[in-house]
Amino acid sequence: MQVIKDNAGMLSNFEVLDFLSESQQKSQGKRPNGRGQNLATVTYETTEYLSKTPAAVQNPHVLRIS
Repeated sequence: MQVIKDNAGMLSNFEVLDFLSESQQKSQGKRPNGRGQNLATVTYETTEYLSKTPAAVQNPHVLRIS
């Protein structure tokens, strides 16, 4: 996923979960330090929360994302 325009609109929970999951996969195996540790914690906690919501079972074919 690539950010085309920042502040262009709102994101659905599905889009946030998808973005964070991709971000976690890219950084897998790397050890965060300093500010990166805080970001890793927020990313993990947000992903855990969203994975327990309907966003976890949605897919882009079902959602109308414009």
